[in-house]
Amino acid sequence: MHIKFFLLIFKMSIMIFNFCYFTAMLWLIILHNIDVIKYYSDSEPDNEGFVWVVAEFSRDTDKDTHHSFLELYLKDLSNSTKMIKVMYFTFTSLSTVGFGDLTPQTSLERIICSFMLLCGVLVFSYINDRLLDMIDRFN
Repeated sequence: MHIKFFLLIFKMSIMIFNFCYFTAMLWLIILHNIDVIKYYSDSEPDNEGFVWVVAEFSRDTDKDTHHSFLELYLKDLSNSTKMIKVMYFTFTSLSTVGFGDLTPQTSLERIICSFMLLCGVLVFSYINDRLLDMIDRFN
């Protein structure tokens, strides 16, 4: 009986890790694409439509440095170090701990991160519900 409980806990842990890994890699892909669109819009000044909107939202920062998350935290790092930093950001954000040491810098990053946090709350609520069901079954 106890082995089954620990296997279910292990399964939940794997689910949490997979969700955080998927979200972290999605966040990294989005950051790289925003950077590419911003570069493209800087080289082509007559852009309109979606590219212009993404470029404008990606330039809007609160700080004087005007750097994006990618430029500020992940520039000149190896791929493994980038993955570790993005996984750390995702774990702290999705678990609603949010230490504040890594934060979205532009309005577009904040909008995307808001959707990411909403999905994280939904997934973690589901996992908590499943965990409470398991505890009820074993008591």
